[in-house]
Amino acid sequence: MIIATAGHVDHGKTLLVKALTGTNTDKLPEEKKRGLTIDIGFAYLPIPNDISIGIVDVPGHKRFIRNMLCGITGIDFILFIVAADDGPMPQTEEHLQILDLLEKTEGALVITKIDRASPKRIRKTENDFRALSSKTSLKNIPSFLVSSLTGEGINDVKDYLIAKSKLVSSHRDNGNFRMPIDRKFSLPGAGLIVTGTSFSGQVKLNEKLLVLPNNINVKIRGIHAQNRESQVGCSGQRLALNLVGADINRHSIKRGCWLVSDVLPTPIKKIDARLKVISTKNKPLAHWTPVHFHFGSSKTIGRIAILETKTIDPGNEALVQIVLEQPIAALYGDRFIVRNQSASNTIGGGKVIDIFPQKTGRANRNRIQFLTEMEKTDDRAALIGLLNISNEGLPLENFVTARNLKVKSANKLFANIDCRQIVTEKGTLGFNKKHWNALLSTMLKALEDWHRKFPDHTGLNDNQLLAAANLNLPREVGVAIAKDLSAFHSVKRQGNLIYMANHKPTFSEQDDKLWNKIKLHVELQSPRLLSVHEIGFALKIKPSQVESLMVRAARNKLVKRISKTRFILPEALASLARLAEAIANENINRDLEVKIFRDKSKIGRNMTIEILEYFDKIKYTRRVGRVRKLLKGANQTINSDSST
Repeated sequence: MIIATAGHVDHGKTLLVKALTGTNTDKLPEEKKRGLTIDIGFAYLPIPNDISIGIVDVPGHKRFIRNMLCGITGIDFILFIVAADDGPMPQTEEHLQILDLLEKTEGALVITKIDRASPKRIRKTENDFRALSSKTSLKNIPSFLVSSLTGEGINDVKDYLIAKSKLVSSHRDNGNFRMPIDRKFSLPGAGLIVTGTSFSGQVKLNEKLLVLPNNINVKIRGIHAQNRESQVGCSGQRLALNLVGADINRHSIKRGCWLVSDVLPTPIKKIDARLKVISTKNKPLAHWTPVHFHFGSSKTIGRIAILETKTIDPGNEALVQIVLEQPIAALYGDRFIVRNQSASNTIGGGKVIDIFPQKTGRANRNRIQFLTEMEKTDDRAALIGLLNISNEGLPLENFVTARNLKVKSANKLFANIDCRQIVTEKGTLGFNKKHWNALLSTMLKALEDWHRKFPDHTGLNDNQLLAAANLNLPREVGVAIAKDLSAFHSVKRQGNLIYMANHKPTFSEQDDKLWNKIKLHVELQSPRLLSVHEIGFALKIKPSQVESLMVRAARNKLVKRISKTRFILPEALASLARLAEAIANENINRDLEVKIFRDKSKIGRNMTIEILEYFDKIKYTRRVGRVRKLLKGANQTINSDSST
């Protein structure tokens, strides 16, 4: 268990920690000189036959709130300290507000310096604190009366903390490892040491991790967990990790960086979140307000874009997008605090909802609906809700990444949900049954409509069918839909074309007349191959019009396209194929010679070359030197030729 102190300056936080642990957490010379905690300090309370309790002592002075925010990152329990003789003071209230914004519920009120106050004054101090905390997450915490000088009440606090530590669950162990770095130092013979409170997951000796936001690859050479040498560090523990690596730059690894598993995403400058404004703020929070943004052990500046309204009244909350100047390594559920532009007062705080904001339309109705579902705490409920509203598919990797799910946990989650998964170049899309069936119906209707509009075309490829259905989806989705339609509906696929099984390509009445005219002319010239220009000149038709019709005729298997501008009737092609087979059969080596084929076909040298190259293309022949070898019989070739 990790404990943090909280409370006004000079209310005895550091002295209480020393009374509990024997450790003076004020290490800096200025701290000792002034008797004032400036930076966070650390101590450990040993537990017999168990791992020790970590205690983070935070500064109470208004000027050091940033350090206080760094110290309470990832802690499990709050020791809220109020001096009996002073009672609640300004930083008592601000610390309470911050802890309420972070939704810290586990803690204890410790009223110190009871040796300096009367029983009446002590009762008033507690009553005043209870009034201040009555509407916060710490309203129900127990209270203890102590004197760190005389030792009165110290053992009661210690016994309570030890008992409480045994009840803390490791609910974050299933995620990937994340730890905000709050301190670094070097040791002779060891090198760089970084410390922090682990947010999630585990880290083991020799494991490779990543330091963000600078993307520095490191290896873990040593681990101290809760002030003891260990082979593994777990979530919720204070860790000191010895880092090694060729890319280590000691100036770029500092407080505010994150040490994470290398499967986690790169830091981002925009997050969608829910923000609560503190009730004591004297005016509403306006759209695009500049703020200081505190997250983990880091701080940056940014602006608040309010998504559903123009302002947020004090005590209220709303969905927002926070646009930051520096990237942060945030994930779903992470807590943050925002302070005003001068960093003199706390404005509010909240929880990260999504780390993959839309490039445009951040406040549109669909996005608000998405964030509402994504905000749900239960992973399964959130996933089901998102699938229900994602009619064009939910990016599953984004969901898994944002919620820090390991592969095993994600697979288990998906296995228990009715979700059709389609792997695309950009990631896996998930569809629930309702939306998938709707896509099938949409695509089927689009195909039927397209056939009515273009009756002379055989079919569409996957991308064309998606476009016909006005669906902005990856090609792989179209392939999967076509596969399902082939299995459950009257749809067929031939090569890359999809078409209705009962569809037979037909020309319009006008095109049919033109086709019969062209076909007759081609038959009269057979076996000579005619180009579109020759046909157009002979029949006084524009070559472009001839080519358009011949291309459509080729799709419908009425002609074969031999080259860019030449077409041949299937029966003429079959005749030439049989001629080639007969010539080869007459040769002792079954060779097909160009000269003999040219002379017997009487189609001329250039057309002979084009026909033989077409035979090579459809794998009827293979060129070997100056001759060709037949690879199969003529009838088999012509019947199996699917080229157009």
